[in-house]
Amino acid sequence: MRSKKSILLVEDDQSIGLALQIRLKAVGYNVVPAVGFEQAIELYLANELDIAVVDVNLPDGNGIDLLVRFKELGPRAPIPTIIMTASNAKGIADKAISQGAVRFLSKPFRSVELIQALNLALTSESSNESLDGYS
Repeated sequence: MRSKKSILLVEDDQSIGLALQIRLKAVGYNVVPAVGFEQAIELYLANELDIAVVDVNLPDGNGIDLLVRFKELGPRAPIPTIIMTASNAKGIADKAISQGAVRFLSKPFRSVELIQALNLALTSESSNESLDGYS
């Protein structure tokens, strides 16, 4: 069993991606970085991941569409996904949540907000897994 939780971090802005990687690694996460939609799909399929953090605006696609794609890729269950964006487009948070995002974060956000969202999503996910045997 892996001790570190693995995060697929999909962020096309190099400086933001690097800053998030540093902070997440510092608190004990294994970070698998991607800069676009297609690379994220490849890494999703090639790695054992616990959660994804995905920017909405990617150079080769949309983060909400990526979330939907994760759900279609079976046979494994889709991983919990946090969507983030600097866009202030109306309804984007509602769309992300309605498509299955576990959390939505508006940039800029403090790294502690992301870490709290990750911890809550992962705790909720492991609680759901432990209850599966009792249904």
